[in-house]
Amino acid sequence: MQDSLPLDLVQALELFALERRSDYTFVPVTPPPAWFRHAVPDVKGPIALADVLPFLERFLKDAETFWHEGTRRSLLSGGFTTSSEGEEVLLRACALNVGPRSVLVLERLRGQEDMRAVLQKARDNKLEHERVIKRLESLRSPLTTLARLTKDLGQTELTGAQRELLDAISKALSRIEGITAEVLPQTKRG
Repeated sequence: MQDSLPLDLVQALELFALERRSDYTFVPVTPPPAWFRHAVPDVKGPIALADVLPFLERFLKDAETFWHEGTRRSLLSGGFTTSSEGEEVLLRACALNVGPRSVLVLERLRGQEDMRAVLQKARDNKLEHERVIKRLESLRSPLTTLARLTKDLGQTELTGAQRELLDAISKALSRIEGITAEVLPQTKRG
């Protein structure tokens, strides 16, 4: 019975290993992971990677030089993004010389994707926060005007019902100013 642990590990890590052929196409050494099948559907036989994943074109030129030199060390790319099922997928490529074989491993970088998602959420939250702050700051002038008008109106002759209404308006205005001051503590009210 053949031990499937190495293949299970490759699949769990969402790695995709391909061997370069002499015609500069690649044949899979491992089954393609889901992200590859979604990003590059219906690919059968030798794969012209630069055609189906154009972001790899420059790296593959560097990899050709690396494979030609025949060194045993690996050549790592920077991060690349592609789309898979409507979401961005961050990938990294690694060129290897494995004996006489030229191998390319594509790796999905999950941790960086998670970090990218967190950073994007933080940017979105910051933009929303700035939008809310601008809206609250835009209330400063109308609140000041209302406070002044309420004060001026309170110094005029009013009926009992008008005075009660003015008191209710003053209390509501004070609550709004308090909430705004709580959110914008640096804002001064006049």
